[in-house]
Amino acid sequence: MLARTVAAGIEHILATAPWAREALAPYGGRRLRLRSGLVDVALLVTAHGGVAAADTDGPIDLDVSMPVGAALRLAAGDESAYAEARVDGDAEFAVVVRRLATELRWDFEEDLSRVFGDIVAHRAASALRATAAAGRDAADRATRAVTEYVTEEGRVTPPRAEIDAWMSDVDTIRDDVERLLRRVERLERDRG
Repeated sequence: MLARTVAAGIEHILATAPWAREALAPYGGRRLRLRSGLVDVALLVTAHGGVAAADTDGPIDLDVSMPVGAALRLAAGDESAYAEARVDGDAEFAVVVRRLATELRWDFEEDLSRVFGDIVAHRAASALRATAAAGRDAADRATRAVTEYVTEEGRVTPPRAEIDAWMSDVDTIRDDVERLLRRVERLERDRG
């Protein structure tokens, strides 16, 4: 059931992007498995570059799994979230899937306008975008606050400046030891 719903959603988006269908068409007959949290669906690429639901028990050409948070960020347009994906299988197929995941976008405002009209759709889409932006902003601020607490106030880890200074000291000591060893070797050669 879920696989059919996901396939129908992807098909709807592909209908507005002929370039995406052209990119998928050479992979007709290949099977893709998408996993994130409780979602586990298999899709079959059709000969015309579309997708259809498939059985997860059959052979899979490409298996893509990612944490739920990364999947949501990717859906919201954060391409960096794809870095958290674990991808196993056909490398060429994976490149196409990644391109589609990062470049293919659902024009939900257009779909809303067909049901509610242009004005309502525009206002609803604007509200959704503002809510998503506020959520991203809140997440960024929370991440910065936790990072600052951990490094500055909680002293769970040293601040970045202390780590950099320590690394510089380690590099200096390493260089000094190497120079000393070369000097000792030179003295032994001269002596012997």
